[in-house]
Amino acid sequence: MRVMKTKSTVWMLLIAGCMAVSCGHAADSTFTDQRALPATGVVNACVVVVGKGRPATDLRAVEAYIAEVQKRSPVDIRIVDEIGLAGIAKNGQTVLVAGTVGNNKLLSEWLGEELPIDGYALEVQPGVANRIYVAGQSPSGLLAGLGRLLRGMRFSDEGVRFPCISGRDFPRMPLRGMYIATHFHNYYEEASADEINSLVTDMALWGANDLAFNYPSHQSSKLSDPGSVKTLELLKRIKTSAQNMGMHTTLVQNPIFVRNNTPSELRGMEIPGVWHKGYEVCPSIPAGLALISQGAKEIIEQFDHLDTLVTWPYDGGGCGCPQCMPWGGNGFMKASKAFADEFHAKFPEGKVILSTWWFDRPAVPALRDDFKSLFSYIEKESPTWFNGLLTGENNNVMQTQLLERPQSSRYPLYCFPEIAMYKMKPWGGYGANPLPEFNKKYSLATTGLVEGGWPYSEGIYDDVNKFYWIRYFWNPEQSTDEILADYASYYLSPEVAPDAVRLFYLLEKTMPQSGWSFGAPHDVREAWALARNIDARLPAWSKNSWRWRMLFIRAAIAGTVVECGLSDPETLKTLQAFRDELCAIYHVTDATTPSLSVFKLPATGGDKNLTLGLTASTSSTHPSLRPNAAQNLTDGILGQPDNLWLHHAAKEPSPLITIDLKRKSAVAAIRLYCYGRNKHHMYVPRSVTVEVSLDGETFKPAPVFLSEAPAPVDLFQAFPAEGSVFSKEPVEFGVHEQARYVRLIFGASNDGSKAVGLGEIQIMGE
Repeated sequence: MRVMKTKSTVWMLLIAGCMAVSCGHAADSTFTDQRALPATGVVNACVVVVGKGRPATDLRAVEAYIAEVQKRSPVDIRIVDEIGLAGIAKNGQTVLVAGTVGNNKLLSEWLGEELPIDGYALEVQPGVANRIYVAGQSPSGLLAGLGRLLRGMRFSDEGVRFPCISGRDFPRMPLRGMYIATHFHNYYEEASADEINSLVTDMALWGANDLAFNYPSHQSSKLSDPGSVKTLELLKRIKTSAQNMGMHTTLVQNPIFVRNNTPSELRGMEIPGVWHKGYEVCPSIPAGLALISQGAKEIIEQFDHLDTLVTWPYDGGGCGCPQCMPWGGNGFMKASKAFADEFHAKFPEGKVILSTWWFDRPAVPALRDDFKSLFSYIEKESPTWFNGLLTGENNNVMQTQLLERPQSSRYPLYCFPEIAMYKMKPWGGYGANPLPEFNKKYSLATTGLVEGGWPYSEGIYDDVNKFYWIRYFWNPEQSTDEILADYASYYLSPEVAPDAVRLFYLLEKTMPQSGWSFGAPHDVREAWALARNIDARLPAWSKNSWRWRMLFIRAAIAGTVVECGLSDPETLKTLQAFRDELCAIYHVTDATTPSLSVFKLPATGGDKNLTLGLTASTSSTHPSLRPNAAQNLTDGILGQPDNLWLHHAAKEPSPLITIDLKRKSAVAAIRLYCYGRNKHHMYVPRSVTVEVSLDGETFKPAPVFLSEAPAPVDLFQAFPAEGSVFSKEPVEFGVHEQARYVRLIFGASNDGSKAVGLGEIQIMGE
């Protein structure tokens, strides 16, 4: 695209005199983006001119812009329309003319040419004219242009400086969305309307043009249930916020989840290996298909406007009956078409996208023909009721089978990056989770193959990742570091941007998977030192912002633990303060599901616990867990369902756990915390033998005591029964041995898998 021609000789000379530097934005062919020399001096008053009659879409955009400016600098800003501008004295006051093309006569006269879809033109004219122009092809384009202007501005207590910038830009991908999950009492469900509006506005200013959400109809028995009413009210508010900011809106639904009271004769069959709720509807039963259509119509009628429907196949979902399998190209097509027909009946111009989440999932044999059956359906039917395919993820990589899809030009691809649940439990539970390397790797794998997408978000801790993906969808040629620097410069400070980018990478490297293991200590210490250095240099508005506090707390938690240790009482006080702050930022309640909550304080076991923070060595780990799941045994986290170690029963019947206490110690007792899920004990060992060693080579059996008398070493009546009501109380027994190494040998559980699982081990000193 061409660089826009200016109309001012003075402006051309100023541009020629500016020195080109990289400061967050890539210098591309459409923009002269040169910020070493600000185009204006300090501005403390400004007039924003909108079109005649103050068009609502333009007015909302400039109000969002003004609110962002005034968060950072005390600038006096007035809004006038074209008529009101004539009455302003020519006193050199800065004038910003902003609006969508066609809504503003001044912009039309200045622009003189068309803009690409959702594109914008931007020009700062310093000097005598002191004019700034931002024209958007659409409301979304206008907001993106104002966002570009904002990210180039410099803020202080005296006022603002506008950047030396001129040109036009446009999005390279048509869909720049975000999926926000509103469930389980997470941030999106608990935050105030103002907070949600602010987030939606931020995304619009980044260049987002679509917001997706799900209505969990299966959580209630009827539309009028109080929970259902509350959820619909929330979704309608979110939808309105998005539309007010020029965005499209998308409904994401699993078509066979109608209500939780599905008649038994219409329920689908479980697919082995797929999460089955028990009230999925079978679309191969005529009455079941009619129920799906009825449920779809009821949901769709709740919304006055939607642009897109995405139908979802798994992770809950699917029907395993012979008439529905393979699900991906058979039962899923029946259910999705029924839902799509109801969607098109109300929104004829709406688009329908099919998700392929979990298709051909390697761990589930029953799903391995999903793509084959889907492609066969497309070849046979050439369906017109859907418009594209969403690539789900298997193990955080793109599903490359979709590259061989039939009629690829007719059914474009969109992606669904996982930016919320990666590498950390609870997700975001220790603070922000910037993922620069992951985002870079995944985006490179999709470049040139997708037309945008909806990253999956569970809260605000993934804010850096949200910004990355929306900017990537806008311009995939912009480098990861440029995008990160853009974020840091605007939300923190231009002066700290290079250090902040380094911090983002370090936080990814030191991201805890669960508990209190944070990666290499030198990386933790560097991140903590860098975070403190940045914190000391921030202006007050960013130093106290939730964005920075989440980043700072992430570095502070790991740094404090590595430097001071978990057994230090002051560490626990510090961690408690950080936990309280994160809970307040996230709006955590007692009802918030553990994966979406905040870290639990470690149960230290007192000063005599010899194992806290050490690393246990296990003879095997179940392949469904991460390889280092043994860290969960000594991290001090109790009673959290996803914080466990589980042995690989198919590999060995009797697992071993060895713990190096690091020095010869007087061992007085051992506490074993059994594992529980859904309020019941699971994977409870039937026996345990204890052995001790001073050198790690020669082990001897250790007598074990329950109360005063030695207990049999191969059987403990003290263990809870498999399936009994879960209790956090440990199984404790005395040992009374000198040891550096303690080895525990377990007998298989009574669970059907025979696997042994534990939540925590504490070895107590005398």
